[in-house]
Amino acid sequence: MDASIKQGVPVPLVLPSDVGTSSIMGKRPYQEDRYVVETLSNNILCVGVFDGHGGNECSQYCYTHLKSVLSEELTRHHDLQTVLHNTFHTLHTRYTHWVHTYKQGYRSGTTACVSLLRGGVELALAHVGDSRAILCRSGGQPVNLTADHCPSLIAEKNRIVSSGGTVTTDNIGRHLVNDTLSMSRSLGDLHLKPYGVIPLPDTRTLRVKHGKDAFLLHITDGINFVLTSEEACDIINQTEDPHQAAIVLTEQAQSMASEDNITAVVVPFGSWGKYTKSASMFYSFGIGRDMNKSSSISSQAENIFYYFVLLYMRMDCKVYVGNLGNNAAKHELESAFTKYGPLVNVWVARNPPGFAFVEFEDPRDAEDAVRALDGTRLCGVRVRVEMSTGRSRRDRYRSPPRRGGSRRSRSRSPRRFGRSRSRSPRRSRSRSPRYDDYRRRSDSPDFRRRSRSRST
Repeated sequence: MDASIKQGVPVPLVLPSDVGTSSIMGKRPYQEDRYVVETLSNNILCVGVFDGHGGNECSQYCYTHLKSVLSEELTRHHDLQTVLHNTFHTLHTRYTHWVHTYKQGYRSGTTACVSLLRGGVELALAHVGDSRAILCRSGGQPVNLTADHCPSLIAEKNRIVSSGGTVTTDNIGRHLVNDTLSMSRSLGDLHLKPYGVIPLPDTRTLRVKHGKDAFLLHITDGINFVLTSEEACDIINQTEDPHQAAIVLTEQAQSMASEDNITAVVVPFGSWGKYTKSASMFYSFGIGRDMNKSSSISSQAENIFYYFVLLYMRMDCKVYVGNLGNNAAKHELESAFTKYGPLVNVWVARNPPGFAFVEFEDPRDAEDAVRALDGTRLCGVRVRVEMSTGRSRRDRYRSPPRRGGSRRSRSRSPRRFGRSRSRSPRRSRSRSPRYDDYRRRSDSPDFRRRSRSRST
């Protein structure tokens, strides 16, 4: 209420229950990511992500002690940037003492990206490493609030080299400190602190404009490794609420062959849903949330089911191209793949390089390209080409495993998503009745008019 009076307009109060979160292991056998969503004193919301490496000891320590250290600093300082700066320093110092006292020899470290939102308007951020914070603002466009701390940056490299460290490049183009760490700042990593890897965070503040700002996104590199900020915002803008948004985003990153742990935290602001790509997607934020409690759970489940059907149908159009090396050219890939059908997009990874994604308009064209190009030479090298879900050509036609099998091992049955493979010389498409049935149901007037609010 005080914030609304000061601003002269209603300021939505963002509660921890409004924040969407999702964290999955991906292809790793262990989970080193951690995330935090907490309410602190003086109406301050805290959200953050930690991406551990070399073990989960440091990320777990920061996750466990972040709230208590922040609370200590808030009793001493009002300025949120100062609070965050001191908190990062204290976390690293206390972790160092803990390791030297109880866990000698531990070499784990972590990124950290933490935001404090006071009164729903004042936003402060601090980060070390390559975990990111992204603000979705006017027109649904992303504003990158953080910049990765990479050893390749001139200032970072000079500090490392002057401290006696080295910066080298591995075979996929990543810059590494002493051949081990792909970032120049972190918490922990005690064995690299003498060589210029520092825990000093970059900090900034800004004011949230609820009339323009849709959401704040915190992600670990399991997402930004395979998705650009624009792509991440587009995915979220297609979802109903922040909880679904976080789940869809992490699942999409996993489907695109992300090798790392994958974590997303989505904080909704006043313009949530304003830049949605579908008129049927709406989340009742603030007062409207309480006016739509009558929406049935079964209706919500049905709508989410239709959304995932459409999402997975689009995933069947995307092809992963691996083993590309460092010099892959977009126009070469376009020339090779366009022979099999119209393309929607070609995205070539640059940091690190070595892979690409090609999206077709029709899933059958994507399968033809995989069948024809897997193991052939493109861009001067022999490439691996497969559907972006990670399934081999042979696996795509297997029946689903029995109930209780691994979620990552599921493959679709040809009966659900199969297409007739017969074609005329003009390459015409004859969609199956089942495909048209999905389209009719998802685009029906009843579906568009259905209330999109969460049941509570």
